[in-house]
Amino acid sequence: MIKGAIFDQDGLLFDTESVYAKAWVEVSDRHGYGFTDAMTRRISGYGRGEIGAEIARLIAIDDVEGYIDEVMVRARELLLAAPPKLKPGAREILDACQKRGIKLALASSSPRDCIEWNLGSTGLKPYFDAIVSGADVSRGKPNPDIFLLAASKLGLAPEDCAVFEDAFTGIQAAVKAGCRAVMIPDRRQPDESIRQVAQVFSSLEDVISSCFLPENLV
Repeated sequence: MIKGAIFDQDGLLFDTESVYAKAWVEVSDRHGYGFTDAMTRRISGYGRGEIGAEIARLIAIDDVEGYIDEVMVRARELLLAAPPKLKPGAREILDACQKRGIKLALASSSPRDCIEWNLGSTGLKPYFDAIVSGADVSRGKPNPDIFLLAASKLGLAPEDCAVFEDAFTGIQAAVKAGCRAVMIPDRRQPDESIRQVAQVFSSLEDVISSCFLPENLV
């Protein structure tokens, strides 16, 4: 039986990945960078530093950091304009965990203000015993740092925690941290390499309806 569950937010609890994709493409179009929607799927879930390295490989651009800064400003504008939509089953799976005494953490690469807005505006904040943002670690996903810190804040060993993620990088980070990995895909479907290391479900509702509740994770 697991003792802790660590949740990503964008694309997992909240239907917000498309908002980030829109910001990337809008700013790219403004400057003629040629960054496409398909490319946004490649960087989904990455930490800030890792995003910069991947963008440098994908497109020819002199000021990668300036581009990221401009995208993050636009993304904040879009995200903070209205409460995000919850993904199906988000509240229900948090309820299921809480009722079974499983400690809950949120670990997201997003800025702290966006995390606080998402949780506060949807009423999910009281569920979580710990919150970790990308700014709290020096290395982002797919490095394990954010999940190791989340487990530590819960007072648990990583192997006693399950990580719920929608992104390849998040699953890779969970595995490196020694956590149990559960993927609910959003904008990118898992390949065989992901299926070999993670349990995969079509939705959070599917996790619940399949009776694969947190206490049964193996």
